[in-house]
Amino acid sequence: MNAHGISVTGKVRANNEDALFHSDTAFFCLPNIYIVADGMGGHKSGEVASAKAIEFFFERCKYGALNGEILDFLVESVTYANKRVYEMSCLDESLYGMGTTFTACSYSADKLYIAHIGDSRIYSVAAGRIKQLTTDHTYVGEMIRAGQLTEEEARHHRARNMLMRALGSERVCVIDGYVASFDTAKILLCSDGLNGMITDDEILKAFEINTDNAVIADALVGKALDAGGLDNITVIVFDINPSFNEPNGGGTNS
Repeated sequence: MNAHGISVTGKVRANNEDALFHSDTAFFCLPNIYIVADGMGGHKSGEVASAKAIEFFFERCKYGALNGEILDFLVESVTYANKRVYEMSCLDESLYGMGTTFTACSYSADKLYIAHIGDSRIYSVAAGRIKQLTTDHTYVGEMIRAGQLTEEEARHHRARNMLMRALGSERVCVIDGYVASFDTAKILLCSDGLNGMITDDEILKAFEINTDNAVIADALVGKALDAGGLDNITVIVFDINPSFNEPNGGGTNS
């Protein structure tokens, strides 16, 4: 199996508002799919938002057709999920104000296609280097990009969890789309329960010590728990490699 995913509640939260799904093989019209969503909202509406966002994404995939680029289809499908989650929140008072991050990717040949909103992340690890491929749609993320905060200052800022964009929080949302090219790389998707607890250098060390994706994922979650486990922690690790053009594998979600 190529991908390995884990989602845990952590040491502080009462319930897990994260959700994930991965399939190394064809998923409806997509060649493969990897998703992490981190819900937000009162009571248990955060876990409803993340789970329903993935469900509505599936719905769009099931009845959609890949007539153009993979990237276009991913962005359209996440946009559809946004509309459906927002409508749910308007119809049910207990769900009002719910939302979720949503980070999805699919690869074909040497290209990784990404649709993203929120502050869940995708990293690439290749040639001994780690690179964040997504942009954090957070208040502190904007301050970092404006040169007003350092990465380390942002980690401890009181508004570090304040999202500027989230799926389902508004009728219309902006979804980022990215295309990255690789010969060979390992890819990490994670909720901020991972990168909020450990640094990028610490994440990279887990990849340097291990090559097996399951071992890497377990090690990353363990590191975040050892650092305090203040939030739900979700990771997916998989390879982009010519040997995985037709991988064996399945899907899982939480």
